[in-house]
Amino acid sequence: SPTITTQLLHDSNEFPSLTNMYRRQQGHLHNDIFDELINLLTAKMEKIIEETTKRLFKSL
Repeated sequence: SPTITTQLLHDSNEFPSLTNMYRRQQGHLHNDIFDELINLLTAKMEKIIEETTKRLFKSL
């Protein structure tokens, strides 16, 4: 009869623990949130710098 191989239930590569998977997902989520926040703040700062520069040149 053919030999049947099964996955090892205690193999952390085949079956990573839920807490590790959750932490990885949370880490990706936090990184995405931080990236969005940084992009938003950068865009706001660019706009503030542009407006301030325009005002400075008008006052000269």
